[in-house]
Amino acid sequence: MKKSVCIILSVLMLLSVIAVAPVSVNAYTSGDYGYTLSSSGNATIYDYYGSKGNITIPAKLDGHKVTAIAARAFTEHYLNKVVISKGIKKIGNSAFEACHMSSITLPSTITTIEFDAFNENDLETVTLPEKALNLGEGIFDYNLKLKSVTLPSKLTKIPARCFAGCWKLKTIKFPKALKSIGKTAFANCRKLETVKFPSKLTKIGENAFDRCEILKTIKFNEGLKTIGKEAFEDCYALEKVTLPYSLTELGEDAFCNCTAMKSVTIRDKVKKIGSHAFGYYNEVMGDDELMYFELDNFTVKAYKGSEGAKYASDNGFTLKTMKKPTKVKLNKKTKTLAKGKTFKLKATLTPKTAVTLLTWKSSNKKVATVTQKGKVKAKKKGTAVITVKTHNGKKAKCKIKVN
Repeated sequence: MKKSVCIILSVLMLLSVIAVAPVSVNAYTSGDYGYTLSSSGNATIYDYYGSKGNITIPAKLDGHKVTAIAARAFTEHYLNKVVISKGIKKIGNSAFEACHMSSITLPSTITTIEFDAFNENDLETVTLPEKALNLGEGIFDYNLKLKSVTLPSKLTKIPARCFAGCWKLKTIKFPKALKSIGKTAFANCRKLETVKFPSKLTKIGENAFDRCEILKTIKFNEGLKTIGKEAFEDCYALEKVTLPYSLTELGEDAFCNCTAMKSVTIRDKVKKIGSHAFGYYNEVMGDDELMYFELDNFTVKAYKGSEGAKYASDNGFTLKTMKKPTKVKLNKKTKTLAKGKTFKLKATLTPKTAVTLLTWKSSNKKVATVTQKGKVKAKKKGTAVITVKTHNGKKAKCKIKVN
């Protein structure tokens, strides 16, 4: 019995020693910054103890390279102008959330910015470095004073909520590499007046431009395939929309509550059109029931037998039928050019009132090139065939000989 009691007491004493033993935490302080060290000796800033409004976040702390800023490191600190030093690669989620910042300077070394990193600030201009291609959701949402944005040229995706609620954002230049725009990415950008989408864009997400109240002009790209649910809902200033030939799917309510809109042009590759996509506005009635109402004198322009024509018929809208070309002809079947000279090919459609998209192609770009407006340029001696093609597959050719 005594032996058992001794063993129990020994165990209890050991546990008490373990309980009060200090825990080694890999955390340090240098001036106004708290930081941790990685196994390779690089520092991550996790807290700010200072009170200055204008700060330059250092490249080194106690001789250690700073490579990251941790989640919420500066959250709700009252800052004004912030410069992040070169060498820092990552900014954690909510790192500068609600800091009242008017200016942020990002170094060329930044590659990752996690969700909500700079939301709810007072930034007026933003330039993202070329390497900043890994972006999280909502990184700049509700920067109410943001007017100007420069995006990396190789950015392929704008994530959800990225610039939502940036009330003063008037224009946005999209990078040529962009392929998708996420859900609510530009929702509630009240000063956005015009958007022109780049050629590689294939998807516009749900509510992406919802409640852009004075958005009046949209230039869609050929290559776009999907417009999501409510993508342009409550864009009250839109008067007409011409959809690209490449579009295949249009979400429900995509252009609902666009009360100034009088017409839409829908191409024949569209296979799915959601309910109330065009020509409707809605109101919440008694018992919180959402009711839909038709816009007056709304017109749908579409090809006979297409999904657009069906949408017009099903919803009682006026249908203006477009004709597809049955033939295309060029003004020349053969043409001889001297090196460096140019020539304009002209295409004639049958019937003359046909509506289509013409695409031009050279069989040998080293000999002769052609623009998408039919302008041929002789490059070097040889032969090339220029082909023009309608959206429904009709073709015509011209043989170019370069002396």
